Amino acid sequence: MFIDAKEADATIEYVRHLLNLITKLPENDKPGRRGVYLCVREQQTGLVVLLMPFGQFEDNRFADGCFDFAQEKTMRLLGHPDHISSWQSRSPDLRLWGGGIVCPNVRLIVALSGLTEAGDEALAVTLAYKMNWLSNTQAGAITTISGNRVTPALLTALHNSPLTR
Repeated sequence: MFIDAKEADATIEYVRHLLNLITKLPENDKPGRRGVYLCVREQQTGLVVLLMPFGQFEDNRFADGCFDFAQEKTMRLLGHPDHISSWQSRSPDLRLWGGGIVCPNVRLIVALSGLTEAGDEALAVTLAYKMNWLSNTQAGAITTISGNRVTPALLTALHNSPLTR
């Protein structure tokens, strides 16, 4: 799927809003982390269609790591076509983390890095769901794999916030 300017603008607006919401959630284990990198990659071609930072990072070295991890998660999912979540190939000993998801309806892979793994995944799932890249059933399947308790809290916070698409 190609992301046009309108879709990119909506994605950026949602990520900014979701990042603001997630930092206030009691389910967020590291509320001091306020910056993420977003990587969106086409599943069929592997082409990165959106890669950018949001918020504020603790320092440049941490931001550089998040830049790398967001891309790594999408590449890893490309290499595991039967996976829908980077949690399925997660290996902390190898520094392979959760926080990436596959959106099969639009053939996109979305990953974030900068929060906790659960926070990264919650942002990815909620963004994809609100952008209509992911169905409710698919979002539930991804959240079940990781046991993520942040995603439902973020979806509720979004539902109660003024931003709508």
